[in-house]
Amino acid sequence: MLRLWPLLLLRLLARAHDSVQGINAVTFATSDMRASYDFYAKLGMNCTYGGPSSDFTTFGTGGGPSGGDNRYHVNIFRSSSCAPPAHGAWNGVGRSIFYVSDVDVFFNQITDAGLKAEFAPKDADWGERYFHILDPMGNELAFAAPLKPLVV
Repeated sequence: MLRLWPLLLLRLLARAHDSVQGINAVTFATSDMRASYDFYAKLGMNCTYGGPSSDFTTFGTGGGPSGGDNRYHVNIFRSSSCAPPAHGAWNGVGRSIFYVSDVDVFFNQITDAGLKAEFAPKDADWGERYFHILDPMGNELAFAAPLKPLVV
């Protein structure tokens, strides 16, 4: 039976690969809901649940029980054990990548809203144009678009 375990695991992973359609949400902790709320609102995201004084807030495109297209959600939950890193540095936890229709237009919109990106948009060797920005807790967000149209 132990020899069959790797085969069973591979079959389960293959089924998951065939079943997973995309990532619907990312979730970040914050010790300052107001600062996090303001940041995501300045990115142009719509608050679909909670708010600046809530313990759990969702930004996104609607969906779920409330309707909408359900393309993505960014969840923020209040956590007293979470603290922003010193000097606005990346917290080293991870990076979430969001595709936008035009990286340069989006960059200009968020900088006009008062947000500061880590660097201006640039072309990457792997075929994307992108930039990074940190949220108030040091979570790194990348906004990107393929340099060539995606073939689906």
